[in-house]
Amino acid sequence: MLEKIKQYALNKQSSKSAIAQYIIDNLDNIEKHSLEDVARASFTSKASVVRFAQSLGYKGWTDFLPDLLAEKYYSDTHYSDIDHNLPFDQDDDLAEIIQRLTTIEKESIQDTADKLSANDLEVAAKLIKEAKRIVVFGLSPNEYLAYLFKRNMLTIGKIIEVSHPGEFGLTTASIREGDLAIIISYSGNSKNIDSLHYLPVIKKHKAKIIALTSERGQLLKQFADITFKICAQESKFKKIGNFSTEESILFILNTLYAAYFKEDFFTNYIKKVHLAKDLEIDR
Repeated sequence: MLEKIKQYALNKQSSKSAIAQYIIDNLDNIEKHSLEDVARASFTSKASVVRFAQSLGYKGWTDFLPDLLAEKYYSDTHYSDIDHNLPFDQDDDLAEIIQRLTTIEKESIQDTADKLSANDLEVAAKLIKEAKRIVVFGLSPNEYLAYLFKRNMLTIGKIIEVSHPGEFGLTTASIREGDLAIIISYSGNSKNIDSLHYLPVIKKHKAKIIALTSERGQLLKQFADITFKICAQESKFKKIGNFSTEESILFILNTLYAAYFKEDFFTNYIKKVHLAKDLEIDR
């Protein structure tokens, strides 16, 4: 929610922007501000404030405020004051940079872990186990993380495909009922993105979908059977690197691997040990 409010604030010359900016500027004591206070101070109207809350999925200001406070509390207790977009600047020495990157990557993993559901992981592991064919879709750099997942799964005999970004159309055309698509998209909200453009085709072919996306990924969530949330502390246009997002995605993929491994723990462990020994003999 806070991310969406920040996005509203960037869209200048609108009542939504004025209300969003007022909320951001007064977030530390926003619970003391009534609907009338917000309308007056943002030079809008009470109706505009209500519509603002409704645009976020609430009936009105009083319905919206408790969830805003809950998200603020979560943010305050889970994040330092280090900006995930700009975790360091030119004046920081390398020792400081090490600590700052350590902090934001820990925060990203913890945020991701807090939003993971054990039940969803169990269901996802069963989908992976039962799928006739599994294909991962993701644009660069998510594609590279998908290859790490593919390699992990291959060590225990589960074959995963990673679709090349230029061949998403060909790949989705060949997907059938009983197959599984794992789609990684931070935004998860635009059909113009290749990894999302073919969602209707996958659904038409009755394949299952596991989604990895941020809170804002409503389009992808609508098509997915299960959704895992990527940490959303980075801005597409302000970040100097994918430090936070990459850790989050990799953690979800590693957790999916662990959940699948657990489904048949001893068999998978034996496969992995034997493979390691066989490969070592050839070296």
